[in-house]
Amino acid sequence: PGFVLVHVLASVLVCLQVLVAYLTLRRLGSEKTAALGAFLMVLLYGLATHTDYLHYASELLPTLLLTLGFYMFLVWLDEPAGRRAGAQLCLLFSGGLVLGAVPWCKLQAVPISGALGLVVLAAIFRDRGPSFSFSLRVKELIAFCAGAVLTTCVMLVILAKTGAIDDFWYSYIRANLAYAGSMSLTRSVRHFLFMFLTPPLHQLLLVAFGVGLLVYVSRSPDILLLFKKRRWVFSGLLVYAGAALFAVCRPKFLFLHYAIFLVPPMTYLTAVPFLDRKS
Repeated sequence: PGFVLVHVLASVLVCLQVLVAYLTLRRLGSEKTAALGAFLMVLLYGLATHTDYLHYASELLPTLLLTLGFYMFLVWLDEPAGRRAGAQLCLLFSGGLVLGAVPWCKLQAVPISGALGLVVLAAIFRDRGPSFSFSLRVKELIAFCAGAVLTTCVMLVILAKTGAIDDFWYSYIRANLAYAGSMSLTRSVRHFLFMFLTPPLHQLLLVAFGVGLLVYVSRSPDILLLFKKRRWVFSGLLVYAGAALFAVCRPKFLFLHYAIFLVPPMTYLTAVPFLDRKS
């Protein structure tokens, strides 16, 4: 591994993020919505000049896994209730697998993967009509939970067999918790303002968000109708964005590349006001 290979890997992960964002927004809205969201993400990564965005960041892989998990959740919601049960179980297992792997890439992302996991669990037991049996819900629950714990089980077995449990506990768990420090609302607000106002990090998303807000105000009845029609999708998106914001602003020290976690949900929220009413 060398300098060039690491940069190639970072570029591949960014490209995959753009692709998954495009697929997510296309399923959520239309081709135009998807193109807008992908374009914003390309501009953000392509024109960034801050050094934190010009090297490989450990946030890139867990961010990709989180976008995959949200996309699989969206696909699963779109599956007709009670039909293609095997495909639904496979989607839930795969979604659980990618969300369960996130903490092993970056412990800071635990609030995001955990929040999305809770949304999936709640959606499993949502009202889907009297014809949807309780036994099928239990199968869905087992499939999702099995995928979510699989990576952890494999990693713990490896750590136990290599005798690295103590090193893992002190280095990965306790050291990260000590680094995060105690919860401070003042510090989180300060990090939030610094992250969004320090050039040249998120001007593009901020401008797009402002334009989207104007569209939202002018089309609020349409947006509310869409939200009511697909409330589980938008609720999951809001939880995704909120958890990402918490994970980014929570640590004792702030590095600007932490904001990579926020790029996909912010892109989705920016594109939402431009969704077609028929979506």
